[in-house]
Amino acid sequence: MEKRSLLFYTLLVIDFFLVTKQLDFVHGSPPKEAPEVKIYELKRGNMSVKFTNWGASIVSLVLPDKHGKLGDIVLGYDSVKDYMNDTTYFGGVVGRVANRIGGAKFTLDGTEYKLKANEGKNMLHGGPKGFSDVIWNVKRYKNDGHHPSIRFSYDSYDGEEGFPGELQVSVIYTLFKSEEGYDLSVAMRAKAIKKPTPVNLAQHTYWNLGNHDSGDILSQSILIYAANYTPVDSQLIPTGEIVRAHGTPYDFLYCHADEFIIGSRIKELAKGYDINYVLDGSRKKMDIAASVRDFKTGRMMGVHTNQPGLQFYTGNMIKDVKGKGGFIYKAHAGLCLETQGFPDSVNHPNFPSQIISPGKPYRHNMLFRLNHSKVQPFRRFRETKKTHLSINSSVVRMCALAVSDSPVSTSLYEQSKRVWIWTENSQVMTAAVERGWNTFIFTSENQELANQWSAIAFIDPLIIKEGGIFNSVGKRVATIFEVSTPAELKKLQPGDEHVGNVVIDLLDWQVIPAENIVAEFQGSQTTVFAVSKSTAEAQLFLEALEHGLGGVVLKAEDVQAVLNLKEYFDRRNEVHNRLSLSKATVTRVHAVGMGDRVCVDLCSLMRPGEGLLVGSFARGLFLVHSECLESNYIASRPFRVNAGPVHAYVAVPGGKTSYLSELKAGKEVIVVDQEGKLRTAVVGRVKIETRPLILVEAKIDSNDQTVYSILLQNAETVALICPHEGKLMKKTVIPVTSLKAGDEVLLRLQGGARHTGIEIQEFIVEN
Repeated sequence: MEKRSLLFYTLLVIDFFLVTKQLDFVHGSPPKEAPEVKIYELKRGNMSVKFTNWGASIVSLVLPDKHGKLGDIVLGYDSVKDYMNDTTYFGGVVGRVANRIGGAKFTLDGTEYKLKANEGKNMLHGGPKGFSDVIWNVKRYKNDGHHPSIRFSYDSYDGEEGFPGELQVSVIYTLFKSEEGYDLSVAMRAKAIKKPTPVNLAQHTYWNLGNHDSGDILSQSILIYAANYTPVDSQLIPTGEIVRAHGTPYDFLYCHADEFIIGSRIKELAKGYDINYVLDGSRKKMDIAASVRDFKTGRMMGVHTNQPGLQFYTGNMIKDVKGKGGFIYKAHAGLCLETQGFPDSVNHPNFPSQIISPGKPYRHNMLFRLNHSKVQPFRRFRETKKTHLSINSSVVRMCALAVSDSPVSTSLYEQSKRVWIWTENSQVMTAAVERGWNTFIFTSENQELANQWSAIAFIDPLIIKEGGIFNSVGKRVATIFEVSTPAELKKLQPGDEHVGNVVIDLLDWQVIPAENIVAEFQGSQTTVFAVSKSTAEAQLFLEALEHGLGGVVLKAEDVQAVLNLKEYFDRRNEVHNRLSLSKATVTRVHAVGMGDRVCVDLCSLMRPGEGLLVGSFARGLFLVHSECLESNYIASRPFRVNAGPVHAYVAVPGGKTSYLSELKAGKEVIVVDQEGKLRTAVVGRVKIETRPLILVEAKIDSNDQTVYSILLQNAETVALICPHEGKLMKKTVIPVTSLKAGDEVLLRLQGGARHTGIEIQEFIVEN
């Protein structure tokens, strides 16, 4: 996106402390003296990135292509003076509010703020003197070690370009090197000092993976992980709608194979791409936003973010700009992938809010994954639960410290099982790649299809021929067997010739062969895959005789099969994690009368210390013990939990809750123990009967106003589980008939707002 007009004035700075070089501001006044504009460089292996403190901009990024030849893939200038006269936002961090604000005005808390327009009557990228047109301080510069980094900071004064409130802003760039390539993380932060204010920062680098001076980017391919976009009017201001991209030139997710090429449909648009995509996923954590590939150089780039939007811009307004080495940049010389909040969000209440206030800072995370050879950029999806692209372990650790609010957890089950896909459907391929499965099997007759998909998506094609499975360089990676009779199954014996991978296609699928295969190959060095045509078949093979096979080949032409298998893995992944349980103190126990209570009978036996998470409010679920303990009143029933009344919430797989009254035979629930270990169990029967109830209330802290409550049957066999005391368990449970104020029980804290059992971000009051 371009500036249509540019009004420069001299930036003045007050510098009371020359040693720290902090920008200061007093009573909403602009700074009076500026530090020197310089170039800074970070290097890691063969990758080099240069920055300038003018606009906290990326000046260049040099890395090898598939032949090892170094090249600069960022559009820019040779001199910092050229950046100070730039009209294209080359490499800069734009703000206070990136993208466009319609009419250059908005209303906040009843006050209308009139901003400085710089694109007709609208504001673009923070106005004529936005953050990309000011000098930033360098607060930290470390160009050695495994993670070289630089931190820029800028203090924006109250009233700057018309925006309310003082704002402290920082940007941290950090380099990483992994086995697969190179990574550049960008952590953008902002803190409102006294007033609420809108903030939407964006990194505005122009990329050309073929080299900055290679011409246009129209032959490169792109995959954007968004099914929707925000349409705009003739002035590129969003209309406020969110519409499907499928069937339009904006679709880079479900389109035909040749349409992933950027230039394939660009002529259907007035000038090119300049549109905000509504990224898929909740965006609470880092997630894949887009992937770009240049075929000539073999370079690939993945972009990750925690933001809800992505502006895809193809440099439509670049016109004869003299860049590095005197090269003349023309239209479409580079592309921008600006992760962001939605444009003009301040004037569209239905868009995600960009307003921050004192005490609620702005956090914007990006990760550029740059790979210079044929790699598997989705391979480590299995190591990052519910995250669509791999981030190597060093990046995860650094993100936990400097980028994200919490580290990404590891999915142990999905890491231990492998999934290959066998399909001829491009939508199935796209859905699988989105979910981290990028190994695809093709018959030899479909070699051309394998070539097509490899050209437009980051996949590893495997070809079946002569009883073997071969990779793209002709190396045998697996042996495949078709089995239709018990005699053929008996012939399968683990041996040296099968060390590696074996794929078994059971033509007449049944349960017993699955168990026989697991038993036969258990303990061998062979990873056995079974061809599965549905999630039910895959589940059987992955769980047969408890251990299961090492992987499955999902043979499907329906996208839903991929979605179902991923959902299965997500449920299983939960089992290998631990829930965080909190210690709560009982504040009140009170008999309340009669009600309809629910007994949940499972198809599994529970051990002492295990039970279900149940509560009157979703914000806090109590750990209700099973009836596995012997009592003087009734025989033990280790399959049963006397869980509570019909209205209560109970934890189920997928991070969801269900009402107890909605449970029925065949549904799954989560069984949890004192240490937070969890497993899934199938409901066998649900009984609802009228019984006397007792109300239990508890608090995490005596000074906390939040009260957590549960209603339970007033009976000696109903009990709550106590906290685990180190290696000693003084008490496992307390029967509700003995419960009193001051007793300690276990509680699971979580988000209170729910829609059909799914946690949502919404204001809610429950009493």
